[in-house]
Amino acid sequence: MAEVHPMKYASIKLWFSATRPKFFTAVIIPIVLGSSIALVYENVFFPLYFVLALVGGIALHAGTNLANDYFDFKSGTDVINKEVTPFSGGSDFLRNGILKPNDVLVASLICLSIGLSIGLYFMFVIGWFLLLLGIIGALCGFFYVTIASKGLGEAAIGINFGPLCVIGAYYVQTSKIDIVPLIASIPIALLITAVIWINQIPDYVADKHVGKDHLVVRLGRSLSAVLVYHGLILSVYISIALGIIFSFLPLSCLISFITLPLFAIRGMKIAYQNYLYTHKLIPAQGLTIMTHLFTGLLLTLGFLLHYFVFAL
Repeated sequence: MAEVHPMKYASIKLWFSATRPKFFTAVIIPIVLGSSIALVYENVFFPLYFVLALVGGIALHAGTNLANDYFDFKSGTDVINKEVTPFSGGSDFLRNGILKPNDVLVASLICLSIGLSIGLYFMFVIGWFLLLLGIIGALCGFFYVTIASKGLGEAAIGINFGPLCVIGAYYVQTSKIDIVPLIASIPIALLITAVIWINQIPDYVADKHVGKDHLVVRLGRSLSAVLVYHGLILSVYISIALGIIFSFLPLSCLISFITLPLFAIRGMKIAYQNYLYTHKLIPAQGLTIMTHLFTGLLLTLGFLLHYFVFAL
């Protein structure tokens, strides 16, 4: 048997780490949710399509992360950023010279191409709509830094990791567009926007210096920025409640409110008290990610409870 050089394994691990896999929940959660809604309301679930949707979504997300790191490094914001956290501040792989910028750019294009290739497959077996969603996701991902500099990055993230993912996953299973996945995607969109929002607060000085004028830069590292963050979080639970009241979401989705006292309120309190102090803000960043993750999972569980307990 031929001997495999250990560096090959190290390189694969290194590149996988460079894609920031710990953030892949941002795309996994809406795909799982959309697929679950298809099962509940249309009684369909195709495992192969589900897996391909996950692979395609993760590939697009990985390509987005790599492109974001490349363009932030080239602009200088990641180089001058002195307030790096485990959740924000850019890539150590470029900042420390572990990877070359052009290699990261090529890797980004490869990942985006994989995602688009799966979209192309879905176009032939299901419909052109899915390729369109893939193209939108790839373009928004690759040009995110430019979009963010125009003050549209938060909206782009919310739309791509909310409605586009949830509706796309639902469409993969059903070949239909429906109001329920759209309504269910709203809290997910608000939550991922909140994640991006609070992660931009420590980046304020560096981003402002290079002209990356996202909305936090425009508002300033101020109480106003924190109040918008609070508004995003509270709107999540309002949107779920309204969805239930108007019968778009099953009553069992109330289970998702567990995350309000468990994670969300704690994160809001920490952000309010410590938005000027990066080190003290880190727990709020983590709690916001946990709110997104578990609210999405509990919404999914709410739909599945409706299917397996109440509807059968």
